[in-house]
Amino acid sequence: MEKHSFDNLVNMVGPSLSVDSAMAKLRGGPIMPELCVFCTVRHFAGGSHLDIVDICGVSVPSFCRVTWRTSRATNRRSALDVNWPMTMQDVFSAASGFVSMGTNGATNDCVGVVDGCLLRIATKSIKL
Repeated sequence: MEKHSFDNLVNMVGPSLSVDSAMAKLRGGPIMPELCVFCTVRHFAGGSHLDIVDICGVSVPSFCRVTWRTSRATNRRSALDVNWPMTMQDVFSAASGFVSMGTNGATNDCVGVVDGCLLRIATKSIKL
């Protein structure tokens, strides 16, 4: 994730991650929104929670708490919603965008992708 994308995400969800400072002080202080977003993004990118808690200096229960809170805050942001094509014109427009990025028609009839999902694709053999 690029820094500006990370900063944008922190700005979007940061206000939802504020905590009661008096209660947080009893547990060692509040966990900054940047650290909450880092823990969550790194976890969903495949990082081990054991590595993340070691790097961030948080306990496993705190890691679980901030990951869930950050996930909920992210899911509540309508600006981050996935918008699937709804009309036939939108479908054809999305499909033509994928065709323009692919080679030899390998992405025909594709209208969207989900990161982290690998699908088997049958492509035409190319004779040179």
